[in-house]
Amino acid sequence: MVILIPVIEWIPNAALAALLIFAGFRLTSPKQYFHRYQIGKEQLALFLVTIVVTLASDLLMGVLAGIILKFVLHLFQGVKPAQFFQTHVQVAPNNKQNLLILGPCVFSSILFYQRVFNQAKTAGIGQLDFSLCPFIDHSFMSFLQQYQAESGLELKGLTELKPFSKHPLAARRLD
Repeated sequence: MVILIPVIEWIPNAALAALLIFAGFRLTSPKQYFHRYQIGKEQLALFLVTIVVTLASDLLMGVLAGIILKFVLHLFQGVKPAQFFQTHVQVAPNNKQNLLILGPCVFSSILFYQRVFNQAKTAGIGQLDFSLCPFIDHSFMSFLQQYQAESGLELKGLTELKPFSKHPLAARRLD
């Protein structure tokens, strides 16, 4: 990128602006708003806040505002600040093939859970049990879908959690 700066300076600013407007329109087409609403109202709120703050200031501030709002929404769902970067799991006492997920599963803990799930699979555990998990956010549901397809681990207990919408990747909570 540093080497190409002189070349980029040859491009007229109006052409760059047109390119940014076109890309922005494609990213925020009406279809995107409807899709976010289908996943859940909280996803639409995150999308709108990120877009508004990005337009009002810059991309970095927009992304930061979206992340902060996501943390705040999770706090309202009962996730404690200490739980944002932790895993809460245990091997089921009655079935050593099950790994019980006992704590909230949120976007900020995906990498931690991925490491635990990989270790569990290596140890011979074939099932992840979410029946006691108090909250799973949309990002984690998306991760679970991809992880299950790649690893072949069975997911149990997700149907016992109440989804926020009818979308298969909607956030869920234990009632």
